[in-house]
Amino acid sequence: MSGRESRLKRLIVDSELYCVSPSKFNDPLDCQIPFVLRGTKQQKREYLRNAIKRQNPDMRAADVKQAASDLEKSLKTKAGKTAFNARNNESNSGDIVHNY
Repeated sequence: MSGRESRLKRLIVDSELYCVSPSKFNDPLDCQIPFVLRGTKQQKREYLRNAIKRQNPDMRAADVKQAASDLEKSLKTKAGKTAFNARNNESNSGDIVHNY
């Protein structure tokens, strides 16, 4: 059974959906969605702090605040945005299997 047939069988029989990672797409620009942060200054800070907390649950509050401040400053520059988007795209490079 080919890989395609195997995935089709798993979809029908096991209700399992396979999603290939964007890094395997034939067009390198597919799924490279730039990060855009909109809102008031306070809303942006709160969003960044919450995102950092989710990724680093054991990080001290003062360190979260500092990391959010550093990231906020970095995102104001073109180089900072480019670096952030590159890291974000790399972190979304794995295949995903969903069971329903």
